[in-house]
Amino acid sequence: MDAQPHPPGDLVVDADAHTGYFTLLASQLVGPTDRVIAIEPSPAFYRALTANIEANGCTNVRTVNAAVSDAAGRMTFYLERSTNLGDTTSVLPRTVVSSFEADAARRSAGRAPRRGPGVGREVARRTG
Repeated sequence: MDAQPHPPGDLVVDADAHTGYFTLLASQLVGPTDRVIAIEPSPAFYRALTANIEANGCTNVRTVNAAVSDAAGRMTFYLERSTNLGDTTSVLPRTVVSSFEADAARRSAGRAPRRGPGVGREVARRTG
């Protein structure tokens, strides 16, 4: 991220924000008068994201519990290995440890994706 001075009114979008590491950095870099939007489709990571934002007192961050896609609709994400929680994919892998569904919002001018609890839904699944 660029730590150079910037004009007021900046907006940073952190797509696939995970637990919010870069969201928290961006919140501090843009300052209290500018905004950060953190987008995370996983319900579990979304809960951790919002907890981290609250714990760090970031008042300039808006969170969105949805996926980002080129088309609106419902998407299924898969976790292939439980040891790599940040490696989710929408392409069905050979083995699946778990999966979850999320609304995918196609971003268009003037319209924001749905946000808040209940947008993503976890679906546990095991394969051999």
